[in-house]
Amino acid sequence: MAKTHRSSASQHTNNTSSRVLDDILALAGTLLRSRKDYGADKLNSLAQATREYANSLSDAPSLHSYVASASENIDELADYVMHTEIDQIIQDAGNFARRHPIATLGVTIGVGLLAGNMMRGSRSTSTAANSRRASSSSRTSRSNVRSTSRRSAPKRARKQSARTTGVSNGSVQSNA
Repeated sequence: MAKTHRSSASQHTNNTSSRVLDDILALAGTLLRSRKDYGADKLNSLAQATREYANSLSDAPSLHSYVASASENIDELADYVMHTEIDQIIQDAGNFARRHPIATLGVTIGVGLLAGNMMRGSRSTSTAANSRRASSSSRTSRSNVRSTSRRSAPKRARKQSARTTGVSNGSVQSNA
């Protein structure tokens, strides 16, 4: 009897954890799809900007053709990302990496360097802002200390002279 109770409790726990896992996977799938759509939109924007840049290069025909070709390739990539399922994209990326390991390594290094520069740029921007705030607050605190010191200096001098003379607040104290 105890075995059947444990077995049903174990089965209930497995069903609950299975449902939770399914919910997490569904949420992750939704998030990935929204990120995929966002990425495709950004790629379309990049393709448009590249196309506009290519049109501005009318005085350099060979450079114009390279940039125009790049904008078309970016546009095709955006369409591929928009209309392909995530599982297929992952599988295609794995196949590409197996067929072209050197290109994959180059792209990986380039993306890493770009990400590092972006991180360093955002860190230096935030560090510069923090240092400006810190120097501003230290200047403020130093001026507050100076003004406090100036105000409290006469009080300290009066207390010091009162101790040495035995006079405090206009009354004579006897030290005997």
